[in-house]
Amino acid sequence: MLVKSIARIDKKTKELVKRLNPGEIAVINHKDLDEVAANSLVMCKPRMIINANQSISGRYPNLGPEIIEKAGIPILDNVGIEVFKAINDGDFLEVIDNKIFINGQYIGSGIILTKQLIKMKLEETSINFQQELDKFIENTLEYAKKEKDMLLGNLIIPKVKTKFKGRHTLVVVRGKNYKEDLHAIRSYIEEFNPILVGVDGGGDALIECGYVPDIIVGDMDSVSDECLRVCKEIIVHAYPNGEAPGLKRIKELGLESIIFPAPGTSEDIAMLLAFENETELIVAVGTHSNMVDFLEKGRKGMASTFLVRLKVGSKLIDAKGVNKLYRESVKFKHFAGLAFGAMIPIFIVGLLSPTVQQLLKIIYYKIKICSSNGIFREVSHLVINLKYYVITIVAIFLAIGIGIFIGIMLDGQDLIVEQQKQIVAQLESKFDEFKIKQDSLQEKIELLTSEKEKNEKFINTIYPIIVKDKLKDLNIVILETSEYYDYSGIIDAFKKAGVNSVTNIIVKDFSTSDEEKLIQLSNKFKLTGDSKEELHVQLIKRFCNALVSGNDMKFIKYLKDIKMIDYTDKLVFPTDYVIVAGGSIDEEKSLLTKVDVPIINCIKGANIPVMAVEKLSVDYSNIPDYKKLRISTVDNVDTIIGKISMLMVVSGREGHFGEKESAEALVPEGFITID
Repeated sequence: MLVKSIARIDKKTKELVKRLNPGEIAVINHKDLDEVAANSLVMCKPRMIINANQSISGRYPNLGPEIIEKAGIPILDNVGIEVFKAINDGDFLEVIDNKIFINGQYIGSGIILTKQLIKMKLEETSINFQQELDKFIENTLEYAKKEKDMLLGNLIIPKVKTKFKGRHTLVVVRGKNYKEDLHAIRSYIEEFNPILVGVDGGGDALIECGYVPDIIVGDMDSVSDECLRVCKEIIVHAYPNGEAPGLKRIKELGLESIIFPAPGTSEDIAMLLAFENETELIVAVGTHSNMVDFLEKGRKGMASTFLVRLKVGSKLIDAKGVNKLYRESVKFKHFAGLAFGAMIPIFIVGLLSPTVQQLLKIIYYKIKICSSNGIFREVSHLVINLKYYVITIVAIFLAIGIGIFIGIMLDGQDLIVEQQKQIVAQLESKFDEFKIKQDSLQEKIELLTSEKEKNEKFINTIYPIIVKDKLKDLNIVILETSEYYDYSGIIDAFKKAGVNSVTNIIVKDFSTSDEEKLIQLSNKFKLTGDSKEELHVQLIKRFCNALVSGNDMKFIKYLKDIKMIDYTDKLVFPTDYVIVAGGSIDEEKSLLTKVDVPIINCIKGANIPVMAVEKLSVDYSNIPDYKKLRISTVDNVDTIIGKISMLMVVSGREGHFGEKESAEALVPEGFITID
């Protein structure tokens, strides 16, 4: 196979399709290629798709590669991140027998996903699917318990200009088959004129169908500028702490917006907004409501969606897949009834027409004469006037029109009744099917919840006994390198383990962006350097030395005064062990390279033991990067198992533990024993 074309590359597939032209090669880094992304790629008609990641990893049955293969577009799969980095947008690529060349230079190779290979990989997903389901349910229940008060009780709903009370609300998400579903409910939209709410790209979906959205809700990462300009109101979804990454784009466009801080997804808060503003009915199109939907979005649970749907369920109608529920068809008996109805007035008009009467008489006399004597006689008195022919033709056409009307009246009512019966029967069947599934799922959830509560009760009972006095007399420093994630919960774990002291320091601003602060530090503490980058290196080095030795408290306190760090408890030195608690909120991981890495290297250089921990649910994990620094890691420190693993690492058991893909084991071998 030989393919030559221009490369179009982007880290995000949804951004790539905006500028991908027919005949070009799409270069993506998309693990478990989902159905929505696949359809958007197929619409662009690329010559080939090169994926740096695995299009089917085996975690769950994602249908994206199958859609692309059916469209006749080859996928060169799993070429690796190094190949992805080597390709620039606009490069001329040659793919020869699965090998990639730029300007004649070989850069890497991959595997062509054939129909048979895709089928085999999808069959293999059934092995892992049960395990993924267990993790998904556990994650959903755990975070549902944490978020229930915030989502269902204490959430502040912002005031909006749009009046929901007494009206229907249509919430549109650019999910699976959203176009077909919107087309299927077009008559509903025209009749009820609901409030149109687009969730990010769902606003563009409404515009594509000829509607103008009343409200756009989301983090503004996939909606077009045109849609934002024509919609009537914009609501920017923010993190619970108030940070709204999408607000910058709205301000750059010179538009007004309302900020809605809340956990969960943007489609969840769109439904809550309508519900709390007393909408009469919520109709959802393209929303994510099952495990595969959420796994395709990179989410490991659906706690917020589960809670929101419990709350708004009395007013919610999910129109997802409605296009498959009913397809109109016309049967032969409908045509037969129509034809029969049309023949009645034609027959009546024919009998009343003088011309037809004359023709019938002629035929009668001809037959009579021929049958009696075999002699044909001329019938001179039967003169057919030409005007009767004209009248007859006009009468026939009128009769056809009248006949069509009568035919519709005769058979149309039965047709409508029969179609209504079919729709009702299909809806009842679908409803019964959903109810059985829901009852079964509810039973499983209750069983799992009960089992989980028992396990938690048992673990909470033995946990203090297991860790008691295991880290006696140690001075621990917890260094939070990101203020977006709260790690105060691990302080109690060290106290239960009997440490001498635990100091918690939060790094608030160690970046090189605030040149004024760096100059202040340089002047006050005589830091040397010709650039702000060199001053930043000196800042990190002095901070680490002060942290390890405890001999430079004046420097530490000054950093707090200028709000570069923060701490509340008394600082106790010297330090025996440092815990770096991190996690990134952006894909570029800007703080990781500027703060975490230099601090860890500096502490290691001082021969002080250091490890890194992270919560189970961070936006972008730093664990793979920490592993490269050759330190131990725990990626689920917000769970009891994670806290125990952390204490075991501090006690001397090295490794990488937790529940993420980067973990090598759940907990260290040789569990802490009770003395």
